[in-house]
Amino acid sequence: MEYTDEVNQYVNHRFIEALDLFGYKKKDIIYKLSLCKEEERFLIEYLYSKMPLSDISNYDFELFYKYVEHAIFLRGNTPWAVKIPEDIFLNYVLHYRINNEDIEDCRKTFYDMIYHRLENKNMYEAVLEVNYWCAENATYKSTDERTASPLTVLKCSYGRCGEESTFTVTALRSVGIPARQIYTPRWAHCDDNHAWVEVWCDGRWRYLGACEPEPVLDKGWFTSAAARAMVIHSRAFSDYYKNEDIISKNNAVTTINNISKYADSKVFYVKVLNSKNMPVEKAIVRFEILNYSELVPVAILYTDEKGLAHINIGLGTIAINVVKSGRFICKMVDTKVSTEIIFNIDDAVDYEEKIGVEQIHIVPPVDKRPLTYNITEEEKDKAKKRFEYCNRAREEKNNKIVDAIDKIEYLGKYDCQIRNILLTAMGNYTEILQFLNCNHNDEDLKKRIDLLMCLSKKDYVDSRCSILNSHINSIDGFDKNYPKEIYFNYVLCPRIYKEKITDFKQFIINYFASNLKDGFIKNPTNVWNYIKGNITEILYHDYEELYTTPAEVLKIGRGGIIAKKILFVAICRSIGIPARINSSDLSIEYYKYCNENHRGFIKVDDKYSSVNSQVIINNINKIELKYYQNWTIALLENGVYRTFVLSKNILPGNKANISLAFGHYRILTSNRLPNGSIFVNKYTFEVKNKETKSINISLRDSKISDMLENYELEDFNLRDNNRNIIHASDLIKDEKSIIIWIEEGKEPTEHILNEIIERQQDFKNINGQIIFVLRDSSAKQNKTLQRVYELIPIIKTYFDDFSENVNTIARRMYLEPDKLPLVLVSNNCNNSKDINNNCINGIYACSGYNVGIGDLLIKIIKE
Repeated sequence: MEYTDEVNQYVNHRFIEALDLFGYKKKDIIYKLSLCKEEERFLIEYLYSKMPLSDISNYDFELFYKYVEHAIFLRGNTPWAVKIPEDIFLNYVLHYRINNEDIEDCRKTFYDMIYHRLENKNMYEAVLEVNYWCAENATYKSTDERTASPLTVLKCSYGRCGEESTFTVTALRSVGIPARQIYTPRWAHCDDNHAWVEVWCDGRWRYLGACEPEPVLDKGWFTSAAARAMVIHSRAFSDYYKNEDIISKNNAVTTINNISKYADSKVFYVKVLNSKNMPVEKAIVRFEILNYSELVPVAILYTDEKGLAHINIGLGTIAINVVKSGRFICKMVDTKVSTEIIFNIDDAVDYEEKIGVEQIHIVPPVDKRPLTYNITEEEKDKAKKRFEYCNRAREEKNNKIVDAIDKIEYLGKYDCQIRNILLTAMGNYTEILQFLNCNHNDEDLKKRIDLLMCLSKKDYVDSRCSILNSHINSIDGFDKNYPKEIYFNYVLCPRIYKEKITDFKQFIINYFASNLKDGFIKNPTNVWNYIKGNITEILYHDYEELYTTPAEVLKIGRGGIIAKKILFVAICRSIGIPARINSSDLSIEYYKYCNENHRGFIKVDDKYSSVNSQVIINNINKIELKYYQNWTIALLENGVYRTFVLSKNILPGNKANISLAFGHYRILTSNRLPNGSIFVNKYTFEVKNKETKSINISLRDSKISDMLENYELEDFNLRDNNRNIIHASDLIKDEKSIIIWIEEGKEPTEHILNEIIERQQDFKNINGQIIFVLRDSSAKQNKTLQRVYELIPIIKTYFDDFSENVNTIARRMYLEPDKLPLVLVSNNCNNSKDINNNCINGIYACSGYNVGIGDLLIKIIKE
């Protein structure tokens, strides 16, 4: 294929700039490029020209060649690839990286599994078909933050949304369809984030839910949610692009703004001046959304020579934090009413001096009327059956693995434990079984099981026997006198942070001279001193969510701050010193054991070494506070608050003692209402060295009227006792209705039924109607449900299969669809001036276990 002079000049210039990053690999890369054909060489140079340092270090030339080879094949062997503009082809078909996943040679594997299904299909039909294939092979399941590779997702058949979308983008790129992951770092209206997929199809970008096939494009459960977003973006690992709105770019990653496709938005300007009205250049501008009770940066910009930074952003409340030279100013802004804010940098402070509580009201973008799609009932039924087939195909695939595991003759008294591990490993069970079968005796087998128990569940799915063997064989000669938990978790364990597990111990043992290792063992702080003196920290040539492996950091002599911390732990563990990265503050620590009374982890970095103050936190209004749900605490560092990672239940009994270093802190409590807005209490305070300080905190109260909303719901169907179809809009009419999808016998449903029994008189006399929705009439055999029917005979009963209606209504009311019972309070749209007729108006909804819901429903009906 011929490439334009523009892109040729770009690649030539950028590749020459990148050569100095190649380190010891430079000579090998240049030699192998000389053996390539002209187009192969051009495309590999394109990949290397803006490649993150960690990818240059962690992966070999041959892997990138495989991606280039497949991309060239697609250009000549798919009907759509030849029509793709070169910038889109380079970024979204050729490019190997999608997110922060481990890179493997997978494109041809996916192509061979998928492409035969696309014969005689146009590009639009092919996209839909690929997503059906994805649903046959993977579904949603919450997992940890480390992103599994597409091949790992294929093996285990599940992933969180970031993994599903990476998997689906890989499937699409493997057959020559340009695709990218779209991401909202945090929702504005609820505590979560989400990722989905865009495809370049027939000349424009369209979207779809990853592994969630629909009969048309530009449709997904998240459509209404995305319309309330403040920031939606995608990433390109290049800065060669056309017609894109750029949020930011560094030498490895370009962040592209995609908000305007999904939500009402505007360009918002931040101007930073000094007291003489002169512009301030290179001030950091952080746009932060309150989510999980912490302010999270969703975009970080720098002011230009005019003191300006700007971003196309959704219409709601956002915190803007401007930082310069460690001093900061933070203001809440409603972008719905403002288009610009001016900061005087001379008003910036080292810390906040306000004593007491500051109350903040955060309002997300408003809900928009849901989109309608021209889909016939026949097409809906066909799509439903197709989706059911996807579920069956995936279950059959998984059942074959389970059957194979059940046929294995297990290993003695550890049968049950081993079976559970293998079932977690799923498609990777043969690697784990091989590792277990390498034992020489019962004691060795127990060590291998104990090692596996130190790993995450996700590690079971992608760990290799050879690497695990290398780690367990490295223990000879180590001090075995450490407590077992310390020894296995912090010496033997290969998992350090969120990095890819690698075979680093033997390399490290051989890398350092004996006298250096002796010095490290004598004083582990010397390990960090060595790293600081010999490893250059890379700030701008990497992607912060990628980590160069310990061996490669030593070989190439460069790495990001997290990669350097991982290396510290790796060196310590390789020479028998227990060490870890503390998850609460990301400090590095080693374990020191003097005797039973003097032992524990010691922080290495001076910045974290003075944890000798106490903060007593009192929850004064007694409403339960759960960390990272409705409260957090953060330490101020260089103008930015860094949230601590603490246990969810750190405030048992409404009081907690927390050990902290001296410094300036912020506590946020957040009461998120069903309409998505948040009532916030903000507390800022100083903790002095060796001080004990008491802080009273609480959640802000809300009124019933604050909790209600008008969400337009599509009409839906239920069935009566005679199996006749009943339109919900005909049931609701002009009165408020409480509709509850009952999951009889389950604790959350039992709880709400008992609360209804306690308030039976109020429910009998309610100014509205109560509708119970059951799966079938056998549900009425439940004793508690029978009691409710006896006490409150006005309750009406209808039936549903709890699939489409529960999912659609829960998503539309911004709830989790997999939690029952689902409670909906609604009326007819005629009661709302803002919503069209012939629909249902959702006033309030909740799902799952909710204490006090009976009392709340009575109050809502009376409102």
